[in-house]
Amino acid sequence: MNNLKPVVKQSIKSKKSIQQIDFLSNIDSYFQNKLNLFFRIFFALSILFTILLFNFRVSVGGDDAAYIIRASDFINHFKYPSFQGPLYPFVLSILILFFGINIPLLKLLSAIFLALHLYILFKTFKIRVPNFVLISSIALISINSYLAFFASQTYSETFFMLLQILFFAYFFKNFITDNIENYNIKIQIIRYLIIGFFVFLMGITKSIGNISLIAIIIYFVFEKKWKAISYSIASFSLFFSVWKAIKMILWGNQTSQFTEQAKVLFQKHPYDPSLGQETFFGFFNRLIDNSNLYFSKHLYTLFGLRPDVCSPIPFLAIIIVIALLISFIAVYKKNKYLLFTGIYLFLMLGFTFVILQTIWESIRLILAFFPFFVLFFIGGFYYLFKDINLKNYQFILVFLVAFLFYFSFTNSIEKIEKHKPILKENFKGNLLAGLSPDWVNYIKMCKWVADNIPENERIACRKPNISFIYTNRRFYGIYKVNSENADTLLQNLYKNNVKYIIMASLRKFEERKSEYTINTIQRYLYYIQTKYPEKIKPLYQIGNDEPAYLFKIN
Repeated sequence: MNNLKPVVKQSIKSKKSIQQIDFLSNIDSYFQNKLNLFFRIFFALSILFTILLFNFRVSVGGDDAAYIIRASDFINHFKYPSFQGPLYPFVLSILILFFGINIPLLKLLSAIFLALHLYILFKTFKIRVPNFVLISSIALISINSYLAFFASQTYSETFFMLLQILFFAYFFKNFITDNIENYNIKIQIIRYLIIGFFVFLMGITKSIGNISLIAIIIYFVFEKKWKAISYSIASFSLFFSVWKAIKMILWGNQTSQFTEQAKVLFQKHPYDPSLGQETFFGFFNRLIDNSNLYFSKHLYTLFGLRPDVCSPIPFLAIIIVIALLISFIAVYKKNKYLLFTGIYLFLMLGFTFVILQTIWESIRLILAFFPFFVLFFIGGFYYLFKDINLKNYQFILVFLVAFLFYFSFTNSIEKIEKHKPILKENFKGNLLAGLSPDWVNYIKMCKWVADNIPENERIACRKPNISFIYTNRRFYGIYKVNSENADTLLQNLYKNNVKYIIMASLRKFEERKSEYTINTIQRYLYYIQTKYPEKIKPLYQIGNDEPAYLFKIN
């Protein structure tokens, strides 16, 4: 009889282990030996979508052109690339040094950054999150049309994403997987120096990258590693101080990009300093308004659930906030890697929403954090449904992932079909294909001016960065109307030696033609012409629908 006890115990254990195998565990087991295969499939899809959505044009916003100009100025005139962060222009300048301003080649660099990001993301979270979470996240990220779109832009997003995932990979391996305090002092110093260096690199790519140091600090507070906090701060401070010294030696007293950006960000309105500085309650309102904008509009758009142009719906934003909070509670004490991901995500989104004025809303401002949102969201609900009381409802999470995949994939296919004729024209050499008539006429006017107006004559326009990209000629930018006084406005033109002005019918809403245009130049000339009609002389017009004009200042 006693001999039966071990058999009975073993039978009970086996029964318990069978009972513990739930729906999600079965999926994890299925993926166990197929992770690399599924990754290759989705990685190939990502490359394919990047090719099919490749965009040969600079964006009409002009920020991507600004990065190229700063890189060109650095390599040709050794001018410090300030305001938006110097590191990305430094990287672009290497290509410009050897190949000149080759737009397709510079864009290809972004595609390489995104591909590397996806590969390192997979390697970083492999075995650190459940297989279902990993493959589901990789699937949703790889087919995302917006990520594929930015893979062919010269914005800094994909470069920042690559640095970001390298930072995660190093932090996971050396500060979560390993207990660094078990190593000798030399190894500890090296590892803290490297993590501080990653934070520094992210900070000089985008100012928001500095917030990663706060994420490290908060994580170490959770882990009660007080010495690690001081070592991390000291490491970052060392690199930051050395960089300030190098800048001082090479370029003199250059302000940091954060200082320059802060002047604008701390104003109530970025283009109207007369409205004064933002208040505490003003920043709080920004947090609420931006949360509503990004969580109810842009995040749903990233998943293909809402169109590119839509209005905010507060209820949808509340759903996202609740989902994030549930995910944080679910992963807390369950998965340290997702816990750190959540801390980082909350900080990055929170600071973005507090600092940026709502007038600057753009999907790209949260794009770099989208892969972490996907991982954290799916990971959080994975652990939520692993709870014994919710195990029977695990199919809901699988259905939700399939639902998001379907809409993301459908959205990408629709964009590929829409982009196909444009891509064909681009490959034929028509690099203006896909632009709306207002921009075609504007760029043609810039080219005409570059060919027909002497190089020593200065021309003003609203989008000088884009003008430079298409003509390789410097234009003077008029971004705002500082006064309604004609004499003041004329004096500004005389002071900057402006002899000609391009006025275009640039759409306020890029997607559709309407009565609203970017009317900065129109208003500028209107105030002058009202008092001094003889001062403004029309010279040339291109286009009848949404035309561009050239005026001479007498």
